[in-house]
Amino acid sequence: MNNNPLFTPLLTKDAPLASQTLLEQAHRYFGFVPNLLATLAHSPAALRVYLNADLGFQHGTLTPAEQQIVLLTASKENDCRYCTSSHSALARFFANVPGEVVIAIECGQPVADAKFNALLSSPGSSSRHGAMPRGPQSIVSSRRGTLKISFSKSSLVWA
Repeated sequence: MNNNPLFTPLLTKDAPLASQTLLEQAHRYFGFVPNLLATLAHSPAALRVYLNADLGFQHGTLTPAEQQIVLLTASKENDCRYCTSSHSALARFFANVPGEVVIAIECGQPVADAKFNALLSSPGSSSRHGAMPRGPQSIVSSRRGTLKISFSKSSLVWA
């Protein structure tokens, strides 16, 4: 197995000029530049698309807590330890998702809150993570359109 990544995170000063402004904005927002954004900075277009999709997601109908539950569930489904850790922390400390809900999601268990649990499951689907089924899970509407999130290797599709 090759442990050498194809792309590594860039420092803002080393990123293409078109990415530097976006990374500076991310730093102001988060207080740091997340590794995913620093890695996407290799391609200003990819970074811009990701940030615009994220902005559309933020302006959808889900609360910040629900957004983090969707993102944490997708991270778990994709077996991304980095993303799971990041979204667990964001869920707990920024979106005020109760700790027991975050732990249940991390363990692939259903949660007591019916609305949160609805974000984790859909009728007739199953998953290797128990409570986290595959297939389209959340449709987020905004003024710009609809973002469909699928947890089968997390696809984001604007409709």
